Amino acid sequence: MLACGWKGIWVDGNQPYVQQANINFKHYIETGKLEIINSFITKDNINKLLSKAGKEVDLLSIDIDGNDFYIWEAIDNDKFSPRVVIIEYNGSIPPEIALVQPYIENFKWNGSNDSGASLKALEILGKEKGYYLVGTGITGVNAFFVRKDLWSEKLFSVPPTAENLYNPARYELLSAGAYKVGHRPAPSKFINIPK
Repeated sequence: MLACGWKGIWVDGNQPYVQQANINFKHYIETGKLEIINSFITKDNINKLLSKAGKEVDLLSIDIDGNDFYIWEAIDNDKFSPRVVIIEYNGSIPPEIALVQPYIENFKWNGSNDSGASLKALEILGKEKGYYLVGTGITGVNAFFVRKDLWSEKLFSVPPTAENLYNPARYELLSAGAYKVGHRPAPSKFINIPK
């Protein structure tokens, strides 16, 4: 997207990833198209981190391996209203169940499937924030939401529900060569979200 003229802000709490991004995207940083911020994202700092972007941006991607639900919930819609939100969901949870992990400010993913939020929990949160679920990736990892004022039955699947748009976890589709991904089973600590 940067090559197509977009501008962006990339926030990442992992210092080695930030160092590599600064190398890989040096041209875009130098031309002012990309700003990379090294910061661990929390409910308390997300609005300050996003303040540079302005109220209405085209795309917000939330992929922090755990507290994604809480970060989106904490974003002040009056100050930041992206047209599209891409957010990670836990595809191992059936689509009719609304679950979310407890909020732990310094949470770091341990490789298990006992993290994140179900698609139904994100669908409910999206509606509360003024967004409709419009799709999921085939790997069962990313959910796509569009702001309600941009949504139309002519453009998107109906009904815009988790049950209609769910893709189960297919982590094996993400694996390539030596790069292994996946979630090992773990005891559940999820919290039910009221429907």
